[in-house]
Amino acid sequence: KKRKLTKGNLSFKNCLMKSIFIVGAGITGLSCAYELIQKLKDNNLNKEYNVIIVSKSYTPYTTSDGAGAIWLPYLSYPQDLVKKWALDTYVKLEELMKLEEEDENNEHITGIRKVSGFELFRMSYEEVEENGIYFWLKEEEHPIYNFRKMTEDEVFYFNSLDRLSKKVRIDNIERNFVGKYDNNNENIDQEEENEHLTHLKNTFREEYKCGVYFTVPLVDMNVLLKYLMLQLSKEPNCKFVCKKLDSIDDLLYQFRSYDIKSIINCTGLAAKEFVNDDKCYPIRGVLLHYTPTQDILDRYFNGVDFIMECSHDQDIASYIFRHDNRIVVGGSSIANDHNDDRISTLKLAEAIKYCAVNSFIPEFNHANIQKIWNGFRPGREAVRLFDEKIYNTCNKKIVLIHSYGSGGSGLTIGFGLAKDTIRLLFENLDSESRSKKK
Repeated sequence: KKRKLTKGNLSFKNCLMKSIFIVGAGITGLSCAYELIQKLKDNNLNKEYNVIIVSKSYTPYTTSDGAGAIWLPYLSYPQDLVKKWALDTYVKLEELMKLEEEDENNEHITGIRKVSGFELFRMSYEEVEENGIYFWLKEEEHPIYNFRKMTEDEVFYFNSLDRLSKKVRIDNIERNFVGKYDNNNENIDQEEENEHLTHLKNTFREEYKCGVYFTVPLVDMNVLLKYLMLQLSKEPNCKFVCKKLDSIDDLLYQFRSYDIKSIINCTGLAAKEFVNDDKCYPIRGVLLHYTPTQDILDRYFNGVDFIMECSHDQDIASYIFRHDNRIVVGGSSIANDHNDDRISTLKLAEAIKYCAVNSFIPEFNHANIQKIWNGFRPGREAVRLFDEKIYNTCNKKIVLIHSYGSGGSGLTIGFGLAKDTIRLLFENLDSESRSKKK
């Protein structure tokens, strides 16, 4: 009986083609696929290579879909490479925005737009510079971002809002801030926890000392990921497979009939099990989604699309982003917290309300939360971009490239990291081609 092809199955003809597998369909995986397809077409290799994306989940069910997704390097290392990848991504996001602006047939809806807003600090501007918070910024690049220091009146305005809620926030910090500092967690050093809670309360007693204003891209990740998948699905040599893979060996076995030339590992946090990378760790993030009234938009978002607070302790960084159809409020960045049960998520969401909502939009204290998102960023001491040679059961050499560990900068460095990943891939393919000719 002839087998009917369904979505995810590949024809025998495609099995005979040289194949490049990409594992993972978050922003890193799809950015790599998008960059790879363009590179193959530019080099007239699109009829020679198959691109196969394998993932257990696709948009809207990936970690990337839940991101607040403002372009801003965050919890990602090393700084020199992150800066390079972030600036390359900035350029690509502008290119995609331009496609949407020039599109008359609505074929390029990318979910990307430029937004402006404030970031506030409870430390002096000199301390901000000493801490290297804006390591991605150069003096000559200021015009790109409309970057400037906030005026005294602007800082005074936010301090006025903050004073109204400060007592409420301090009274509720100890009771509501959970996760890494949960009193029920037996692994937490009680003395260390008490010191941290004291630090939290002292931090919120301080006034804002300075702030900055700038313009950067803000992205609806669900829309962007759909756009990338739509563009990739138009390419005859690009296929999607929905499948959970436990390891590289599992991939090699399940796709043993394919002529696999390379595998690009974009599994993010799952790399901990997929390639036994013990340097990967989760960074727990919780976001609240609100549906804003017009009154809220007029009062708090008149010409401003985001408000953020940067603290010495990144666990309690607070931010509010205005997307087209919702307000996204965060956040937490708690390293090595695997907790995803409903009770702890609700408690952490309540803490975020005290840490973020009270400072910037007090009215949201009584507003209905549309959605609570709990996810785990792929933390790592350094983003892993690394190539190695592996061999299948037939002793055939395969190029394995690792590209993951972007922390809280998945969107911010996604296209830049993809660019270097595909460059590394082609260096390996070119080297193999030259060695065969010899």
